[in-house]
Amino acid sequence: GSYTDLTNQPTIPTAADGSETKVIAGTNLIVTGAGTIASPYVINSTTHYIGESYGGGIIFWLDATGQHGLIAATVDQITGIGIQWYNGTYRYTGTSGDGLGAGAMNTAIIVATQMADNQTGTFAAKVCADYSVTVGGVTYGDWYLPSLYELNLLYQQKTAVGGVFVNSYYWSSTE
Repeated sequence: GSYTDLTNQPTIPTAADGSETKVIAGTNLIVTGAGTIASPYVINSTTHYIGESYGGGIIFWLDATGQHGLIAATVDQITGIGIQWYNGTYRYTGTSGDGLGAGAMNTAIIVATQMADNQTGTFAAKVCADYSVTVGGVTYGDWYLPSLYELNLLYQQKTAVGGVFVNSYYWSSTE
């Protein structure tokens, strides 16, 4: 008679569900999910781009990694006549910082120095320091008056950030 030798039968693989393919994150990429229908791969970039809406504003400068940069508010904070740089008294504040990130320290110094002149005064650095915006339930309140260098970087990207510059003067925090 005839018979079948069960010891030499081929192994039938299980049905492919996608998990047999491995996707590995690379530079500036994050991969989540198992690669299955129930848990598909999701690939996200950790880099940003000029003109991207992010952090309550619009990105206008990025470092070489594309992960750190500067954000401008989406609209000017004071329009029309404008606002003064000082708080009622012309005084030296010592805010000579002029580079990336210098605007934050300059703003803190200007506000601390000039609030003694008028506790209820309104001036450029205070308007920026007091500004906050809520987007998607997250409030962003870490704004500051840019240093001269940062303001120039913003001006260079005026088209990418929506051409927000009007034909007027803009203050920097660099004294």
